[in-house]
Amino acid sequence: MTAYPENKTQNQGFTLVELLVVISIIGLLVGLLLPAVQMAREAARRMQCSNNTKQLSLAVLNLENTHKHLPSGGWGIHWAGLPGLGVGPSQPGGWIYQTLPYLEQQSLHDMGGTAPSDAEENSRRLQTPLAVLHCPSRRSAEPLANDHSWVPILYAPEANLARNDYAMNGGSIPVRYGTGPDSLDAAKSFPWPEMRANTGVCFQRSKMKLSEIRDGLSNTYLLGEKQVPRAAYHTGSDFGDNESAYSGDERDLIRYTGSSSLSGFEPLSDWKTRHGHAMDVEGYNFGSAHSSVTIMALCDGSIHNISYNVDTQVHSNLGNRHDHQSIPSKVLE
Repeated sequence: MTAYPENKTQNQGFTLVELLVVISIIGLLVGLLLPAVQMAREAARRMQCSNNTKQLSLAVLNLENTHKHLPSGGWGIHWAGLPGLGVGPSQPGGWIYQTLPYLEQQSLHDMGGTAPSDAEENSRRLQTPLAVLHCPSRRSAEPLANDHSWVPILYAPEANLARNDYAMNGGSIPVRYGTGPDSLDAAKSFPWPEMRANTGVCFQRSKMKLSEIRDGLSNTYLLGEKQVPRAAYHTGSDFGDNESAYSGDERDLIRYTGSSSLSGFEPLSDWKTRHGHAMDVEGYNFGSAHSSVTIMALCDGSIHNISYNVDTQVHSNLGNRHDHQSIPSKVLE
């Protein structure tokens, strides 16, 4: 009988050099994959932001279809939305408050009332955030500090307020008319200022019909993302982000596009600070947290990516409803 030698498997471990090589390769692969993962995540967030912009534009246009005019800008910074006062010039609250029923938020819209005893209930609305009002590339839907101690008329003080990342088109030139009356009774005889200088689609006590948008619905901004500096995302301190989403006419809710005589209103990245701006405080520009574009809705409900490098005159024309200027098709992606 032939005897065969026993086979023995020799156990060999990794040498230190081999282990370091493997770790280096893994690190290299992770370094290559991470930017791709981040890009995929940002693409998903940008798609969600586009969906938010679409939902808001449809809600605004559904309101217009019902009332035959777009929502008003409200009465001014001292006011917020009040139920029972309708839609348009009679409503102290701005376009977001007026649009709530068309965002499936009727109960939030109807919360509280116009009596002094309703102040606490009214204030509950101020601290109620909505996901559709927030770009996921910027911040989640959560109330932020009332950094400027803002308390609207017929509301109780609140430590935290719901914010918004989207604004309606106030026109090419900022024309703002102060804080409005001091009470509902005073509003009955208040000397409201003339509004004809506004070139946008939403401003103080506006009642804009689509037929008044002379340049055409596909040549005029309806709404879009507003610029908020990154350092102020969660502080509530920026002057264009320091009141509530449900307040009246203010930079929190309405933005502008500038003109040939008023520079510095181009769409602005959240990463950048304002430069060469004609106004002395922040909160007038459209803009976003995205790397190269801000997402805008036109008055026909279409959604477009507007480059930060868009021609400033074209951007101004898009904010002006009646300057008789058509928009180059290459601008509207």
